[in-house]
Formats: sequence, C-alpha cells, structure tokens
Amino acid sequence: MVGIKNFKYKIDCWCRPKFRLAKTYRHKPKGEVNFNLKGKYFRKYYECLICKHHISNHKYDLKKLYSGNYISSTYGNYEGLTTRYNKISTLNPKKSDNYNRCLRINSFFKNIKKKNFKILDVGSGLGVFPKKLQSKKFSNFTLIETDNLNIQFLKKYLKFKRVYKKQSNLKKNKFDLITLNKVLEHIENPSIFLKKYLKNLKKNGYLYIEVPDLDARNDKSGYEREEFFIEHHHVFSKDSLMFMLSKLNLKIIKLEKIIEPSTKYTLFCFAQKI
Repeated sequence: MVGIKNFKYKIDCWCRPKFRLAKTYRHKPKGEVNFNLKGKYFRKYYECLICKHHISNHKYDLKKLYSGNYISSTYGNYEGLTTRYNKISTLNPKKSDNYNRCLRINSFFKNIKKKNFKILDVGSGLGVFPKKLQSKKFSNFTLIETDNLNIQFLKKYLKFKRVYKKQSNLKKNKFDLITLNKVLEHIENPSIFLKKYLKNLKKNGYLYIEVPDLDARNDKSGYEREEFFIEHHHVFSKDSLMFMLSKLNLKIIKLEKIIEPSTKYTLFCFAQKI
C-alpha cells in the first residue's frame, strides 16, 4: 500500500486513504494515441482502498497535450477536424454517444419551464455535442476549449460566437447549466478545477458530468481499454464521483452507469448548486 505522498503530481483522492497498485504499464496499449513521449514507456494506476477510484502515476508532463499536440496527434489539421466532425455528427442515432447524451439532457429538463438556458460547455472538442443540443430551449452557448486549432474550427466552421480558453475569461458571467463531458479525467486535480467553474454557475443551476467508469476493467479487454489510456489521470467509481461532488456542496439528483453506443463505460451525473 502507498500514500498520497508517493505521487509525483498533486493528484488527490477525496477519501485520503491508502492505495494499492492496480496496474503497471510497460508498453503503450493498442489504440492509445502516440504522443511521442520522451523516454521508455512506463506508468501505473493506483486504486483507493475505500472508494476504488483509480489515479494514474507517471513521469510525463501532459499539460501541453491540450494546447496542440493532442489535437494534431488525434485529428491532424483543420481539414482533419472537419472530416472527423462530419463523420461523427452524421452517425446513426443508435451508434451515437452524442445523440444519446442530448436525449438524456432533454429528458431531464423536459419539465423545467425555462425557455432559454444559458449554457457553458467545458472542453467542447469538435463541438458535436453543443451543436446537436441546440434548440429553442438550448440556444445560448459559451464554449471552453484550450486548443487554438479547435477554437478556430468552433468559431469558423460551427459558427459559435463565444469560445474561450479558460475559466478566467468568463469573468462574472453566470450560467444555468454547465456541462463537462469526458473532461475531468484529463485534469490532475478535478475537484479544484470544477470548483473554479462553479463560481460561474447560478444558484440552483445545474451541472452535467460524464467521466469514465471503473467498471471498464471488468470488460474482456480490462485495463487495456481506452478508459485507462495515458491521458486519463483518473478513472472514477460511482462512489468516488459521488464523494467529490458532495464535498463541493452539490446536490446529486441523478447518477448512473451506462455503456455507450461506442462501448465506452461511462458514469453520468446531474447535480445542482444549492
């Protein structure tokens, strides 16, 4: 068993217990993006003995991935973004994670009589989700995206007017709904990151979160699945997600496990600022 002090980065678990070594990687899993990391490939996952939350530990500095290398390694140039967007946005609904994500959100807010939600989508990526969610009820979008190429794509190709790089750019703007889809697992300290954005959430406003579900390890591919790829500092359990949100004084309204059309094991949650 190991303690938090053994971790290179200030990555934390909300239980603050002891950890056990869950998995050691000496080779890049099949399908993981090649980020041209320096040195011999080596990393580990540790498991919280209380909530089962998994925390990654390695020597690589991944902070620069999302300012260019991640996008160029994954999608290539602007044309690559366009091609990928068109492919994903035209998927059959039965095969589309984004289609089902929008269904969940529309269903949740169906009986809430508000005409035009002010929405902040953090980590918008290719923008497929906010574009699909657009409707009379959901039309007022602000996006956060760190990569310059992505920002250009979101503004020029998808015509989103308000796209910013970081939370401080939002100033004192307040939102009715903040969405973070597959974002928190990429952050070293997700609770600190989320706490900053909660400053921009209205009182009684809503939060929608998706994170990788630890149940992925029970799949036949186990720890070789994408839920455990190097860019994920965290893999959540239902308990660990609940603990994190509760410590941020959020009221959890709905928290469920799903397997998405893409086969991703996912936890999704609707929470409210009280």
